Amino acid sequence: MDRAAPYINHTKRIPKRLILSYIVDWIFIILIAIAGYLFSLVSPNHRPFSLVDQNISYPYVEKEKVSTSTLILVSLVAPALITLILSLLPSPTPKAPLQDAPPLGSSLWKRRLWDWNSAWMGLALALATALLLTSGLKNLLGKPRPDLLNRCKPDLQSLQAHAVGGYGAEVSEGILLVSWTICTQSSREILNDGFASFPSGHSSTAFAGLTYLTLYLCAKLALAIPYLLPQPPAPSATELHDPSATELHDLAPNTTRPKDPLPPATYVAAPFRNQGAAPPVYLLVLAFVPVGAAVYISAT
Repeated sequence: MDRAAPYINHTKRIPKRLILSYIVDWIFIILIAIAGYLFSLVSPNHRPFSLVDQNISYPYVEKEKVSTSTLILVSLVAPALITLILSLLPSPTPKAPLQDAPPLGSSLWKRRLWDWNSAWMGLALALATALLLTSGLKNLLGKPRPDLLNRCKPDLQSLQAHAVGGYGAEVSEGILLVSWTICTQSSREILNDGFASFPSGHSSTAFAGLTYLTLYLCAKLALAIPYLLPQPPAPSATELHDPSATELHDLAPNTTRPKDPLPPATYVAAPFRNQGAAPPVYLLVLAFVPVGAAVYISAT
């Protein structure tokens, strides 16, 4: 079944098998998201840690600089609305072969609905995959957060009872690796979250949603790396006045021997910029604003 059928055939209804194939795709995406959510409910691996490790001695901050609600708004809601709006607007990029007639009436809306579905499917797949991989790796790695000691509230009176490594017995009780069982934190949720530092959920979610939005904008605005087509070399003066001087195998592909020799002055090399012009800078800035926002969220 051709999944681009709404673009190719503008006279018939969308086949039911095509619609069913997209429903199956959405089911798989939802299952990926559910699996990622279930992974987030599992207690992570608890790495042993040192009570004198300055990297995990930062204060516990309840209010994050970029809250979860802001993250969802920026990485999910905003890309969804932007892709919806652009899907319903005329696109500057060709979507169908040149020999096909442009869609009219209801066929035009079929095409735009196809664009909308494809846009949201890509966004959903990016975010669901990021959730699955991030939650799974968090549980597997169990890396302590910078504020773990403040979350943990260790019982210093029973330090030796919870020691699992180090040289505290020979050097100092502070140089020990202790187990998470030394923590007196009453909230298991706060404690478990202290062992879920890497990979960052904010960073992965932001880059999944906003990088997809950047790629979508590049596609919609027809932004691409300029490509210079190979140009055949200009014939020399001898070849212009004596066509027999050039053998067929010496000519560039897809070129033919000039029938009427022209003077050398008529062969002007086109500037590279005219052969493959770069996209306007303002469009590049517009398209890469989402990636900049993702970098900011990651830095916080």
